[in-house]
Amino acid sequence: MITTLLTLTFATTQPNILLIHVDDLGWQDTAVRMHLESAPYHDAWRTPHIERLAADGAVLTNAYSSGPVCTPSRVSLLTGQTPARHRTTFWTLRKGKDNSRKHPRLRPPAWNTDGLQPSPHHLTELLQDAGYRTIHVGKAHFGAHDTAGSDPKNLGFEVNIAGHGSGAPSSYLGTHNFSHAGKRNKPGEKSVWDVPGLESYHGQKIYLTEALSEQACAEIDRAAKDDTPFFMNFAPYAVHTPVMANDRLLEHYPGLEGREAAYATMVESVDNAVGDLLARLEANGIADDTIVIFTSDNGGVSGRAGRPKDRNTPLRSGKSSAYEGGTRVPWIVRWPGLTTPGSRPEAMAVTHDLYPTFLAAAGISPPPKHLTDGIDLRAAFRGDDQTPRTIGWNQPHQVHADGAGIEPFTSIRHDDWKLILFHDGPRVELYDLANDIGEQHNLSSEQPEVTADMIERMRVWMTDRGAQTSIDIDSGKPITVPETVGITAARPNIIFIYSDDHSAEAVSAHGSKITQTPNIDRIAAEGAVFDNAFCTNGICAPARAVVLTGLHSHQNGIIDNATRLDPTIPTFPSMLQEVGYQTAMIGKWHLRSDPAGFDHWEVLPGQGHYYAPDFRSESGRRRIDGYVTDITTDLALDWLNHQRHPDRPFLLMLQHKAPHRNWMPGPEYLHSLDDTEIPVPSTLLDTWAGRPAAQLQEMTIADHTFDFYDLKIDAKHGDVEDAGPDKWMHDVLARMSDQQRADWNDAYAPRNAAYAASMEHIQQIEDPDEAATAQKELRYQRYIKDYLRCIASVDDNVGRVLDWLDTSGLSDNTLVIYTSDQGFFLGEHGWYDKRFMYEPSLKVPLLMRWPSVIEPGTRIKELVQNLDFAPTFVEISGAKPPMDAVPMAGASLTPLLTGDHATWRDAVFYEYYEPMPHAVAAHIGIRTDRWKLMYFPDLESWEFFDLHTDPEEMHNIAGDPAQAETIALLKSRLESQMLEPFTTTRAPYLQP
Repeated sequence: MITTLLTLTFATTQPNILLIHVDDLGWQDTAVRMHLESAPYHDAWRTPHIERLAADGAVLTNAYSSGPVCTPSRVSLLTGQTPARHRTTFWTLRKGKDNSRKHPRLRPPAWNTDGLQPSPHHLTELLQDAGYRTIHVGKAHFGAHDTAGSDPKNLGFEVNIAGHGSGAPSSYLGTHNFSHAGKRNKPGEKSVWDVPGLESYHGQKIYLTEALSEQACAEIDRAAKDDTPFFMNFAPYAVHTPVMANDRLLEHYPGLEGREAAYATMVESVDNAVGDLLARLEANGIADDTIVIFTSDNGGVSGRAGRPKDRNTPLRSGKSSAYEGGTRVPWIVRWPGLTTPGSRPEAMAVTHDLYPTFLAAAGISPPPKHLTDGIDLRAAFRGDDQTPRTIGWNQPHQVHADGAGIEPFTSIRHDDWKLILFHDGPRVELYDLANDIGEQHNLSSEQPEVTADMIERMRVWMTDRGAQTSIDIDSGKPITVPETVGITAARPNIIFIYSDDHSAEAVSAHGSKITQTPNIDRIAAEGAVFDNAFCTNGICAPARAVVLTGLHSHQNGIIDNATRLDPTIPTFPSMLQEVGYQTAMIGKWHLRSDPAGFDHWEVLPGQGHYYAPDFRSESGRRRIDGYVTDITTDLALDWLNHQRHPDRPFLLMLQHKAPHRNWMPGPEYLHSLDDTEIPVPSTLLDTWAGRPAAQLQEMTIADHTFDFYDLKIDAKHGDVEDAGPDKWMHDVLARMSDQQRADWNDAYAPRNAAYAASMEHIQQIEDPDEAATAQKELRYQRYIKDYLRCIASVDDNVGRVLDWLDTSGLSDNTLVIYTSDQGFFLGEHGWYDKRFMYEPSLKVPLLMRWPSVIEPGTRIKELVQNLDFAPTFVEISGAKPPMDAVPMAGASLTPLLTGDHATWRDAVFYEYYEPMPHAVAAHIGIRTDRWKLMYFPDLESWEFFDLHTDPEEMHNIAGDPAQAETIALLKSRLESQMLEPFTTTRAPYLQP
């Protein structure tokens, strides 16, 4: 019965097959709606011929390309195999050339860089053997240049028109000869992208798609005249870049401008070609004998080439992506006698299904020794119910584009569920496409049983096809499918406590020799302490922007304290809002804009004040009496007690001013440490030999702190200036109440007298070196004690938050993080402040408590950065970046928290751009577990340190011949990240 149903009645025993395989055409890039809801540009498209084809045939709305980029899908067409099996998993160009973009942690496996090569099992060879005339017109891109596969005639095509090893034309214009030389007006220049074989159109005012259509129609005429069945692969280069207008059609798009209008003419040119081909079938009387399938080789470009980021709405992202926008494509099938006009079958289809389908239509048995992954779609085209099937994609490459999901991945779809394994991590995302076609809600944590089932299906799918994953650069091993999802607990609350300039040396859980922080230590004792946590840019605003965006400073644009954060750059609080989190930001903001992504915010203007600070919010500005660290915590606890929704998870960013300069202690700690001598760092007297940048800085405690502003020494006892910070200090003290000022004077008056006496003694010392040492140590004590007094207040207030969580019963499923925007010099090398990539500034305290997930007392040795917070919060909340967002540069920390990690980065990168104040030269660097390499471009100076033998970074061994090989390797790693040479203090230098 089934055999009878699938036997088709054609005027000829073998139907003609016309495949219209458009390039980069998105799921909704025509007026034919693939989704029931209208897309933004549906009314703009002029595609009447494609609409007619849809009306006469069937529209498959659950159809896909075999890959998210071109060559893999084209090879799948002729082999019937998924790219995972044929291993052409990326686009090809030149023989043996891997075109993948570099990834910081992964590299591609050994893949088929040459693409498709001759074989008797190709679809075209089998059709040709069965008497078909096989015709290729337009873009081939099956195999690389300088290989046999670059010419379709070597792949079973009897006719090749304009096809070769490149995937895009130099130009779409005949007046340019479809060439680079014509486009650039540089006669004689040759380009690999020049379209071959269309010399008869050179110099003519004709569009490439039109020329290809003319040639295709002529071939249909020849086949009809010879009464020979034909298979035609009509593959216009359009709508691939370059985006170039067909000028004759621009008048049709008065509502569009620039590249969007040009793109619309490209789509219409394809539609006109469809119309020409359909008309030629009818003119030759063979329309009823011809199967016509219209589709695309991958999803539409989104957010590149001048195209809007929402072009593929409601699908997420676009070409190259793991998300639906990368692989879901339009499919229209007109199969006389089989498809029902105007029908919309719901069956899943994918490019490699065309191989067995076309063979079956032609009455050809598939080769018994050729493994295929596709299925015969004839029943699906007819509208029969389809048994649930698993289809998958595998792209273990970093693509030369940015956007959501554009990174190495493997994914599968089974029924309405879709699972994505991102190789970087690795990490897993799960989506219910029936209810979330835009892939906005990652259900991997909420649906652990489904996730486990899909993981097992993925494992089977990959094993059956020999799918290769990315290779971890450090271990040299391929990424594996995880056994389970790392964290399946309910979405946690998040309290992110962020201090300013808190050195890891001033946290006792980090091994401090100068202070105790019992409440911060509670986080470590009940959770985890990270021994190797680092910032990416050692000043305030850049560090905060990195935390919010998960992007390096050069990517998010905040390279110094003077730049405003671009409000269009996605931040993780907004992403958490989208999945139901209640969000609040309280304390220091310092980003020259109103906080975005927060349901509630109240922040300090600029750096803020220690006493009687001002706070601003959407309601305006107010001054609050008291001490800033206490007040910030008061406001946070008030929000938790009175504004927090009890049934929603929350994010609270509690960001302290302290212990930022000028280190003003709170009332409770004004008299602490009076009888304590703080140990002097061993490098206090460093002379910076061999480190030119260090010799030029202006941030020594001895010479660059202000007596009144920094060290609180009044004019009677010190050298107080009439301008600058010393003058500002009068306004700062004026904020105090009478009682606060009295308490302040009571604490500092005897200290100042003692200071003056000590200075008088120092001035009597005859040895100038001994006198200089004594003065440095004296000023160090004044500085460090005030700094530690500020830390004590921060520690107390951390305890208040932890106590509130314990009392409220929310501790178990609340992730508490304590960290700082960067480290700080506590006398090391004679300095205060930060900025340099030396360890005291680069290293930050990082402690986390999450009782339901983290084992108490965990020590984590891996190298982590503030880049990692945003992806961590996104993962554990079930949120996701918006469509076409630049991929975050960090990695989720959840594998480290659970101990479920096989690999991790072995190096971190650093950048610093702001030369003033403190005259710290701009620099970049790379740090591994042992080595640190820094480059100061304005000084043309390299610094290199062995952190195992020289942890205090006193000996620059950049010129040591014994280290030349190691330095060369690290230089290569650093330079491999550079987009352009780092030659100015404001030039973005790393790849986005």
